[in-house]
Amino acid sequence: MKRLCVFLAALSYCVGAFPDALTDKIARANPAQVNHIAKRMVASIAKDAPTRINQYTTLVSVVFVSSTRTVIYSYETRAHVTEGNARGKLTAGVCSNEILYALARKGIVFRYDYSAPSGLRMLSVSVKETDC
Repeated sequence: MKRLCVFLAALSYCVGAFPDALTDKIARANPAQVNHIAKRMVASIAKDAPTRINQYTTLVSVVFVSSTRTVIYSYETRAHVTEGNARGKLTAGVCSNEILYALARKGIVFRYDYSAPSGLRMLSVSVKETDC
């Protein structure tokens, strides 16, 4: 969460706006502009990947798929992750963050994929505006 806050501050600086102004900018943006903002956000996060989140989990990559308007976070974890213990936290993370929620309101979907170190896919959770 701390890394997300740092990223959002950097994103705000990059677009020349504070979070409130950025959410206003997103609200007024057309789909192509929203995609551009999402791409910039992803590029800012991706440049630091892989990023250790905690002792069990590493953010391996993050990509933006323009055709589906989806931000995909790929994690590798040694923790036992289930939809029951992940969905609520991930949804709350998107829905309580004004910038992420503004993007979701404009049709951006946030998908979180978790895999074991062996490569075995464990879980995929998508969060969209209607989940908030």
